[in-house]
Amino acid sequence: MNIVEVLINSETDLLQCREIAQSTSRAAGFSLLDQVRITTAVSEIVRNVLSYAKQGKMCLNQNQKGIEIMIEDKGPGIPQTVLEGKRSGGSGLGVGLPGSRRLMDNFDVQTGVHGTRITMAKWL
Repeated sequence: MNIVEVLINSETDLLQCREIAQSTSRAAGFSLLDQVRITTAVSEIVRNVLSYAKQGKMCLNQNQKGIEIMIEDKGPGIPQTVLEGKRSGGSGLGVGLPGSRRLMDNFDVQTGVHGTRITMAKWL
């Protein structure tokens, strides 16, 4: 079992999250395509944290079944229209969520006025 926690406050933290996702998925034995999927999903969600909540954290757990990732923030929550896949205007709001959902095997969003928690997993 390998658990890593990263505080998300800057673009440097985004790069660190990407690097950890990539190296952990490689070490776990995921195919190159699945490594890209995992890294991309992490990147999109962490980018959303920085854009909309300004800070948060990522916890990554690698075990025999695969990789489980939890990313949370204390931002204002995700609007229902975004959760339903309806983008709002040309801001790009909501583009990362459906894309990340498609890349992972499990994807769950818990959101409200006190923040958002996204848990996602890719299984070996």
